[in-house]
Amino acid sequence: MSIRFAGIDIGSRTVELVVLNEAGNIVDKLQTDTGFDPMKAAGKLLNGTRFDRIMATGYGRNLFELSFDTPTVTEIKAHARGALALFPGAPAVLDIGGQDSKAIALSAGGKVVKFEMNDRCAAGTGKFMEVMAGALGYSIEEFGRQALSAEQDITISSMCTVFAESEVTSLIAKGQNRNQIALGLHSSVVRRVAAMINRVAPRGDIVFTGGVAKNPCMQKLLAEKSGRKILLPAEPQLTGAFGAALLALEHVALQRHPLTENVNDTIIPTEQTMKVEKALTRLISVLPLKDKQEACGREVKDLHQKVLRSFVDQGRILTKDEMARHVGSIDEAVNTLQENDMVVFSENGEPIGAYPFTMEEREHKIHVNGHQVNAMCALDALAVSPMFDMDTHISSKCRVTGAPVSIRQAGQTIKNPEEAADIRFGIVWGAASSCSCCANSLCMEMMFLKDGEVAKQWLAEDQDNREIFTLQQAVEFGSRFFVPLMS
Repeated sequence: MSIRFAGIDIGSRTVELVVLNEAGNIVDKLQTDTGFDPMKAAGKLLNGTRFDRIMATGYGRNLFELSFDTPTVTEIKAHARGALALFPGAPAVLDIGGQDSKAIALSAGGKVVKFEMNDRCAAGTGKFMEVMAGALGYSIEEFGRQALSAEQDITISSMCTVFAESEVTSLIAKGQNRNQIALGLHSSVVRRVAAMINRVAPRGDIVFTGGVAKNPCMQKLLAEKSGRKILLPAEPQLTGAFGAALLALEHVALQRHPLTENVNDTIIPTEQTMKVEKALTRLISVLPLKDKQEACGREVKDLHQKVLRSFVDQGRILTKDEMARHVGSIDEAVNTLQENDMVVFSENGEPIGAYPFTMEEREHKIHVNGHQVNAMCALDALAVSPMFDMDTHISSKCRVTGAPVSIRQAGQTIKNPEEAADIRFGIVWGAASSCSCCANSLCMEMMFLKDGEVAKQWLAEDQDNREIFTLQQAVEFGSRFFVPLMS
């Protein structure tokens, strides 16, 4: 019996499953609504479906990984692989799913060279289209057809889902034509996503994927707005699952023939790399420490590095008087460091912390160079060893259960893998907006979780705002964020 390879795309609105034979041909395909329990929906598709290997992608892939112990791949990589198979040589992919939209630039060989993703706002996503269709009294299937029948559109000024829905309600109350309103809504979405795809991949045909790609009005307007040919898969909503299935097949092929070149060379970054890359970009957008450090000038940059090193050399932060010995004007230096959220000061003006360290008591203790110091958060604790090229021992606890956490590091290497292998790192991204100072907001929501099962339960409580990483992913994440500060 031949081996079958499955790809499952767990989206915020629907779950798709595609099964391939060893030749890469589709032998089975299924779809269901995600509902309130993504894992139950996924299990429903898997039940009774024959496959031997599976790769997961989509919004719920991390939870699926924990529930079913399977490998995962990012949506970017999955859609790129699916698009490459369906339209070889196409340079651009636009995916509009339930909760995000993605623009991807591909090389001639199908390698991802650049991408942009809108996942912070419902504008330009399937959710936005669904809400607007409901506000106009259309089913999602009717929405695009009715919009196409309008001879002119009515401009919608807001792209915020809440405000746009209110604006639509107001227009209906004024007796405006529903189809013209629908066309205006489609036009506003197309302007947004066309601008994104033109920034990322400004030339060539566009492969249009995701559930929204089935909308005939979106297809027509996107072609007109971009001035480019739109390539539409027969079932655009299956592209991600199809790509994941192909990657599962190619992963096995690579294991069988490890010396074969170019088995998977059209696909770039591993899941770990892409996950870390995305998280790093997101954290830098909230706290661009390195950019701020460089903008401060040489004198303040040198002072900042001396402040950081004082924690590992002396086990404490430099006092304000000690800092004054290294700069011409301590008041100007303090103002610069404080305004840029690079050093945290107490109410009486004394320095008490500088990412990744703090003089305040925290749950994350680091034993380094004969001293015990406090890290502001779990990510900070993991960054200290690679930052200073010193062995560290982190003593912390699981935020959920209170169970002790012990991690011994030498740079990016975990020295006690038997003890620490199952530890996870968790972050609540939504906390970043609660306060201008990350030390008192986002840092408080970066934590250790004792194992995969605890992490799974924690993630399930709020998948929209929470994300989990393996310990090795977190070490790479922390290292790439903090090590440049000492260069």
